[in-house]
Amino acid sequence: MNSFDESLKEADLLCRYQKLAAAASSDDELRNVLEQAFDAEGLYVFGEFFDIGRVAGNAALMAKLSLFAYGRYKDIDEAVKKGAAPLTEKQVKKMRQLTLASLVHDTHKKIIPFDLIKKELGVTVVRELEDIIIDAMYHKIVEGKLDHEKETFTIEKFLGRDVNKSEIEDILSVMQGWFVSRDPFFHVFIISVFFVHYFWLFLFDFAIMIFFVGMNYFLL
Repeated sequence: MNSFDESLKEADLLCRYQKLAAAASSDDELRNVLEQAFDAEGLYVFGEFFDIGRVAGNAALMAKLSLFAYGRYKDIDEAVKKGAAPLTEKQVKKMRQLTLASLVHDTHKKIIPFDLIKKELGVTVVRELEDIIIDAMYHKIVEGKLDHEKETFTIEKFLGRDVNKSEIEDILSVMQGWFVSRDPFFHVFIISVFFVHYFWLFLFDFAIMIFFVGMNYFLL
């Protein structure tokens, strides 16, 4: 299954569980739906569930949903202390996979040593770590190459996780800093982007005009 098919599958799963969660008539029913979503193979984004009103009013559900949306393996104990239900075996496996995606994103390195990954994922045996990475690659959470001799993982692609509201504010702050920047190179870049964009729009409109003029000519 290619990446496009994987994306369609995940979108279908997310839509299905969203509808079930929105239709839940009690906290217990909602909890059961979310637990199924956390267990579901192929579903790795959960931010949309925060929009369901009943979730926001339940601290235990918020704790576990936040864990799967933004958290890492090391955050599991803290989430449970806040009332989150203990994780199933499938959920622990998924949290390790999601943690691997976050680690790859945050390190900004193409080659990551096994020792760092083992620490983040809470494993001590190399073979277990390799199995986790191989399974994550199978599900397109990460893509790369294992080097068994050097005990490293070379990154090619990785899954983007949900973005926390605090992170959105940081991103907007950085972008705002760019726009108020006095760096002439940045301003030239922005102007170039707009020029190219509108230049191609002009060419497209011109081509449409020529087409219709030609059609009218032949019809006459």
